[in-house]
Amino acid sequence: MTTHADVLIVGAGLSGLYAARILRRAGLTVAVLEARDRIGGRVLSQRLSNGTTIDLGGQWIGPGQTRVYALAKEYGLKTIVSHTQGDNIFLADGKYQRTTDTVPPMSVPGKLDTLKLGWQLDRLIKQIAVVDPCQHQRAKQLDKQSFREWLQQNASSKEARAFWLHVAEEDLCASADRFSPLEWLQQLATMGGLEGLEKSGHEFFADGAQNLAQCMASELGDCIHTNTPVQALRRHGQFVQVITARGEFLGKRVILALPPQLIESISFDDSLTNRPVNKPKDRILGQVTKTLIVYDHAWWRDKGLSGVASTPTELISTLVDSSDFDGKPGILAAFSSGQRAVELSLMDDETRYKAVLSYVENVLGKASGQLTDIVSIDWTSEKWSQGGYASRRAIGGWSEPEHTLTSPFNGIHFAGAETATEWRSFMEGALQSGERASEEVLNALSAEVVA
Repeated sequence: MTTHADVLIVGAGLSGLYAARILRRAGLTVAVLEARDRIGGRVLSQRLSNGTTIDLGGQWIGPGQTRVYALAKEYGLKTIVSHTQGDNIFLADGKYQRTTDTVPPMSVPGKLDTLKLGWQLDRLIKQIAVVDPCQHQRAKQLDKQSFREWLQQNASSKEARAFWLHVAEEDLCASADRFSPLEWLQQLATMGGLEGLEKSGHEFFADGAQNLAQCMASELGDCIHTNTPVQALRRHGQFVQVITARGEFLGKRVILALPPQLIESISFDDSLTNRPVNKPKDRILGQVTKTLIVYDHAWWRDKGLSGVASTPTELISTLVDSSDFDGKPGILAAFSSGQRAVELSLMDDETRYKAVLSYVENVLGKASGQLTDIVSIDWTSEKWSQGGYASRRAIGGWSEPEHTLTSPFNGIHFAGAETATEWRSFMEGALQSGERASEEVLNALSAEVVA
């Protein structure tokens, strides 16, 4: 059986659904092909037995993310402002220290060095061209070394190095030995700098971020085909033929709204000249494990704690309060990235949960609330993501342009959070990439009609 549509979209994550929505509203027919048995991609919400919704994937949004907020307003989705009141916990000098500050306790020279490095990063960010960061006069130098090496050269104190190492690794979900300063600077440039990163966790969706995807899917209707992994792309006359285990699809244009590492699994016919050059070995797959710990109430607030903890050298590197305004239920989100995520991923569920709960007790004290649920996800083991929350270019990756992340070719276009020039790797970036790809398609089809 062959299904025909003007545009075929591979991937029913936020980028693919947003592109489909734009194209449908422009009067085109679309077919969205999704390998999973669900929509949402790297956005995944789960409703617990008590009716509470938790986010196992992308969750937070913040100022400047215009498309996300516009969608939320259009669909009437409520958001919850992140709880930040109370003392934060930092691991400093080998001890858990409680402070009202948002940065770990440091010596005066350490604080000055940390501030100085922040100013240096901000200056570089303002000089970076988002679309082509290699235009920067120091681009090759910034791309040929690891971020850890750059810190060694530019920070004079151990405290400043530890602080910025933690910030960068948490943002990119990867070890600083594996990505370059240019990789992180480019991402920061897409969100308006360090201030954008600081505000990116301002709030989250009351009923889960996947609700964004579900609302778009409801609007799109039966054009979404789940459990339909794409096997091959072929040229078929004036059309592109997409071959799946559930049948063939023909379209005038195709949008691959996928993480770059998944494109390698698709076979491209030789008739598709200039097909994308994808180098999986040059991609860093995000390593992140997220665990949600649910109590009957946010008992840490009774102790004057915010629920926020920063412990870079622990198995859990970051802890945040993910509860509603009234703290009922109380939800903590625990994150591990890089090698620590790998360590957690090797544990069975019972061992992992014990390790997480032990960490919470060590950091916040003995729980005075009742534990009701604990759920964990290892994004590195997700077959149709192969990591989270996004993949990165390896050291030197910006010096060798990847066609999979740039221009369309022979009727094939690309979307996905990795391709975004605004808020790369974020939900907003996924939407922006879908918007850009759909505009490319509309312009191309209009030009064909004129011709």
